[in-house]
Amino acid sequence: VAQGSGVGIAVTTGDYTQIGTINKLVSQVEKKKTNVLEQIDQVSKLLALLIAVATLITFFIARFKAKQNWFESVSTALVCCVAMIPEGLEAIVTLTYAWATTNMAKSNAIIRALPAVETLGSVTVICSDKTGTLTQNVMSLTAFVTSNAHYKFDVNSKERVPANFVREDAYLRERAQHQAGAKLSNVIADGANSGAPRRGQMQSSNHYSIDTSLHPVEIEDGAEGAAPLAVSDAPFAEGASPDFAFVKNALTPGVLCSKCILGDNGGREGEIGNPTELSILRASYFTGCDIDVMKNELPIVAEVPFSSEYKFMATVHDEGNADNYTVFVKGAPDRMVKLCSHQCKGGVIDDLEPCDQNYWIEKIAVLSSHGLRVLALCRATVPKSSVSPGENLGPEFVNGRPEGPWLSITGLCAIMDPPRPECVQAIAEAKGAGVRVAMITGDHKDTATAIGHMLGIVDEKYSSAITGPELDEFSDEEMKSCVMEYNVFARASPQNKIRIVKALQACGQICSMTGDGVNDAPALKAADMGVAMGKEGTDVAREASEMILADDNFATIVTAVKEGRCVWDNLRKVLFINTPINNAQGMSVLLGLAFGLKQSPLSPIQVLYSNLICAITLGFVAAIEPPEDGIMALPPRRIGKRLIGRYLLLRILLGTFTLTLLVVASAFWLKSFNFEGNLFSMEDKNDPNHLVLKMAEGSESGWIIDAEDCTKNCLGTAGYTQDELQAIYDNADTSFDTDGRLVLSYYLEDIRAIAFNVLDFGAIALTISARFTYLSSIHPRVFRGNRYCWISCFIVAALQFLITYVPGLNNVVFQMKGMDLRSWGIVALFMFIVFLVMETEKAVRRHLKFNGADTDDREYGAFDNTAEASAGNDDALLPKGASNLNLSSLAK
Repeated sequence: VAQGSGVGIAVTTGDYTQIGTINKLVSQVEKKKTNVLEQIDQVSKLLALLIAVATLITFFIARFKAKQNWFESVSTALVCCVAMIPEGLEAIVTLTYAWATTNMAKSNAIIRALPAVETLGSVTVICSDKTGTLTQNVMSLTAFVTSNAHYKFDVNSKERVPANFVREDAYLRERAQHQAGAKLSNVIADGANSGAPRRGQMQSSNHYSIDTSLHPVEIEDGAEGAAPLAVSDAPFAEGASPDFAFVKNALTPGVLCSKCILGDNGGREGEIGNPTELSILRASYFTGCDIDVMKNELPIVAEVPFSSEYKFMATVHDEGNADNYTVFVKGAPDRMVKLCSHQCKGGVIDDLEPCDQNYWIEKIAVLSSHGLRVLALCRATVPKSSVSPGENLGPEFVNGRPEGPWLSITGLCAIMDPPRPECVQAIAEAKGAGVRVAMITGDHKDTATAIGHMLGIVDEKYSSAITGPELDEFSDEEMKSCVMEYNVFARASPQNKIRIVKALQACGQICSMTGDGVNDAPALKAADMGVAMGKEGTDVAREASEMILADDNFATIVTAVKEGRCVWDNLRKVLFINTPINNAQGMSVLLGLAFGLKQSPLSPIQVLYSNLICAITLGFVAAIEPPEDGIMALPPRRIGKRLIGRYLLLRILLGTFTLTLLVVASAFWLKSFNFEGNLFSMEDKNDPNHLVLKMAEGSESGWIIDAEDCTKNCLGTAGYTQDELQAIYDNADTSFDTDGRLVLSYYLEDIRAIAFNVLDFGAIALTISARFTYLSSIHPRVFRGNRYCWISCFIVAALQFLITYVPGLNNVVFQMKGMDLRSWGIVALFMFIVFLVMETEKAVRRHLKFNGADTDDREYGAFDNTAEASAGNDDALLPKGASNLNLSSLAK
């Protein structure tokens, strides 16, 4: 309403308004556990059952085979129970997530929701905005076309040299393939020079657009074939760079005929003006021109200000000629060509020839077909008497002269927002990883297609683009088919974004979507992985997303996907390290008693230490392991896959069996050095397994065996006859201390010391091997990539020595003794065996994988949720409450 008065009627309020509906959609956040934590809960329930069975079996063996009393039997069973419970597992999982989110933050990917970390590893499609995410968000001059040459400009160069321009006539010589046979007016209408605004915008962002409805661009005589370049090496040969004077003179109309201010060091910071015009100033700057000096040396005498009605701007300057002023004009190319009588031959301003309008108009079409904005630069002279300094000139000064066409065209500037160099490599890496990249933009179809070709999004499989208005006409079934056929969606609206996301999900895809505006929030919310922009994005978009790109760069998403896959692999490694360590502790107690030990080979405090210190410290190594080589050459994780697959389960069982067998074997090996395998505690005087012989009353020297007295009152003599006790006493290999106890080579404390160290040093060997899923750890690579591995191993080893030898700590707290050289030799041997077994297992898996076996557990198995994998999304493609949203009309 410009003026007057009226009555407004509110038809909706609150959550029922457009903004309210968006807020309601965004605020409906479901708080749920991550998939991994749910799986760990399920594993914990299974472990609880197995632990209960193992605990019960241990109790019966301790009571009825080892002949422990009821209290000791319960205590031993509890040791087995505590040993097998993975107390540190959830802490390690949390640490894995925390480390991953920290790494992502360092790479400019800020994770807002924990489930996003694991979702990243299974993403199959990344739907990305174009401007600022895939492109640099800096309009740049990419080519300058003269009457006989194409000069390509290096938009990524940071050096200020004329060599940034290189003559390359094959560059943009032909129309884009999809527009090869199209009418010229259609090429213009579909390209970046169309006057049609982007979807959701009121007007075109290209102020110099070609309005074909008012001024149809047609080649005379109906000839629309490609105009060949004149074969000439003047003024510079193919592959050569022009000199500074040539570039400065050619671009001077674009520099002086402008009120724009270039940003600091040619960048965006501090820039003022139209991005299309600034691109010419930026190209001049990086050629070596001093923009401020040029404007100060040739100030504006008079000007024709720009207007969208006539789409050009002209300025008059005094270059020192006594009779004439120089006029510089830049504007929409279709209008400029019609006003030109001459052209600068080869771009040389002093060498003029008649203007070939057909050539220039076809060049406009060629550049437009590649999605480039086109601006024409012209110049001329007028008598000084015809212009007064400071005069405000009208458009007729340019387009209403009595002599008709009078300008000389210098060349055409081809302008675009170029792709980010790193995005080309990132998209190639994503494709190699089985992740498809789709581009959704409000730009014109040709622009989107051209950028898609440059980025590698448009290829043989996805060879063309589709527009938002076309999507609006599709049914849900057609939409599902469409999203699997196209990678580029041009002139798309926010409603289109939501339908694209929902259609991809309905086709079983795990979809990531980028967005920056308020109207993108529902699409971000609907996606499996919403990604908001940190620089250009709105708070609403960030609140609706799971991840924020601090640098608004697509390559960061691919980096995050790689990190997400690494998290999944590391969690499997954590399970592979922690589970065998925990299981081996409990199973060592169980099997030790089952094979004949009278006491547990591990004390309760040793078990607790291994669970909370050793397992967590070594699990930390796996939690922070960097991505393995080739992780982005594998396909995304399939829906419904579980952490523990068939081969990982076999590896866990092998690790458990190996550690358990060696821990128990070490105990029996050391026990075998005792007289007749006797074993009892050195510290516990009341150990019923002691072999104690008493002296008969009245005896003054030597041992006199009283069979009846010993078998009833002496520890460890029950079941022996008098002759057997006498034989033990008389044996040359036996000796007794002052309390009458048999002296052993190794006591229960020694057995516990060696079992404890075999377990924990074996865990170190297991950890070193587990760092690489397939690659051998018998290689120098084992010393690289994760310095915390060796720090953790050193800490565990140092603590083992400390616990083993510090008096009071070893015998009082941990119920063990310091070990001799023989014991350390056994520990070293068994540590090597653990390492060798696990390396052999990897070699076998490498062989199986080479022969086609699914050793990565990628196929569905008994442990996987196939129901989740087969569940389709049959809902409507627009979420409830969003079907009537006029999202495109909402400003950011």
